[in-house]
Amino acid sequence: MPPATSHTDDRPTGAERPKTPAELLATPVQFLKGVGPQRAELLARMELFYASDVLFQFPRDYEDLSDLRAIADLEPDKPLSVRGEVVEVELRQTAPGRSILGVLIRQGHDHLRAIWFNSPYMQPQFRAGQQVLLFGKCRLRGLRWEMTHPRVQVIENDEETQKGLMPIYPLTAGLNQSQMRRIVRGVLETCLDAVDEVFPPAYLAEHQLPTIHEALSQIHFPTDAASLERTRRRLVYQELLVLQLALALRREAIAQQGSAPALVINAKIDARIRRRFPFELTKGQNEAIARISADMALPRPMNRLLQGEVGSGKTVVALYATLLAVAHGHQAAIMAPTEVLARQHALVLGKFLEASQVRTALLSGGLTGSERTKTLADIKAGRVDVVIGTQAIVESGAEFSKLGLVVIDEQHKFGVRQRAQLKQAGHNPHYLVMTATPIPRTVALALFSDLDVSSLRDTPPGRQPVHTYLAADTDHAKWWEFFRKKLREGRQGFVVVP
Repeated sequence: MPPATSHTDDRPTGAERPKTPAELLATPVQFLKGVGPQRAELLARMELFYASDVLFQFPRDYEDLSDLRAIADLEPDKPLSVRGEVVEVELRQTAPGRSILGVLIRQGHDHLRAIWFNSPYMQPQFRAGQQVLLFGKCRLRGLRWEMTHPRVQVIENDEETQKGLMPIYPLTAGLNQSQMRRIVRGVLETCLDAVDEVFPPAYLAEHQLPTIHEALSQIHFPTDAASLERTRRRLVYQELLVLQLALALRREAIAQQGSAPALVINAKIDARIRRRFPFELTKGQNEAIARISADMALPRPMNRLLQGEVGSGKTVVALYATLLAVAHGHQAAIMAPTEVLARQHALVLGKFLEASQVRTALLSGGLTGSERTKTLADIKAGRVDVVIGTQAIVESGAEFSKLGLVVIDEQHKFGVRQRAQLKQAGHNPHYLVMTATPIPRTVALALFSDLDVSSLRDTPPGRQPVHTYLAADTDHAKWWEFFRKKLREGRQGFVVVP
């Protein structure tokens, strides 16, 4: 038997093993080139913890440095950039609370003066001998050029001024643009190839999209405006495609999430509900009601957004859905973002339901302790058919006997947790959201991913059109006088404040 021998394992150690793409992208920022522990704390303030976070922290804007001028070649009132050396920094007080900061920039034998009014906090940014890049419009004052309130970029000693589009990143105190750009460049050099391409080459060619590697490189340091536009198109295209795929999966999950009460409309129930309205419904209201009725007849939860301008008749459509639920022996909950709106809904419903057997209750923060206790007991026992209220419906821990429909007015004004709690208060109730906020369809899909969308585009006969105006600060006095004039005419008005 040959003697036992030993040998050294020549496989690379853990420290020497090349990192996988996932490991590269998950590199903590502390270990990135030019970062270190102290700068990592600054990046953490901006929620940048890993290399991938830095890679996908896109610039918030760009400075066009394509027109980088010598001071001798400046032109008045034209946006351009100038690089030079700081030779003098002077802060003068012109009056109590007022000041002028002047920074003299030298370029060879030529000089330019940068001026900031009432900005003393900027003085510590400058020191003699420093290289800076100024961007703004110039004017000639006597024999010297001046640039008022220019944008400033401090040039580090080892940094060359790059012509073209320079990225402007979100920052935090202690971190400047030059440092951030160097960090991003380092991440691009080491981690760019680790990003997976989600589109096949044929798809990229068919839709004229750059690769993800080209897109990420160009979004940070674009070659020119055309390249930046192509890059933005690629990234927006991918984001919207991923969004649509996610929404499709979400909607499929909702369709499979369980049973809901099938609340079928028939001619008798429809006639009983419509008798409550002393007017003919508009075409838009009838169309919305038809869609809502079809949704509520299915054994899966309805998830629908009803949008329409103020005065378009959304409340009537919501009341129809509410009475459909009550007709089948189920309860309905109507939640508004404020107590004022909740009381308004209660008054409107009370008017339409006068002399009916439908039992309603208002649950808001204004109830006394005994009133709240009795109301909650009635809801739990099924002695209330329709509950109207604010977030107090959720926060009070209301227990429903047989909740079949949830109606929420202006969903985006409620927190995600509040909406989820109310939706789960019953056994998969149907879900109707109302909003008067004009929302384009694509935005509606993003904000309300699990909702079908219905819109009321007409208004009931006799409704006066609503006009909306944006008043500039200089016009406030004029609008208050208009307000007083209407009050003197016997009209009413209200003022909304945050």
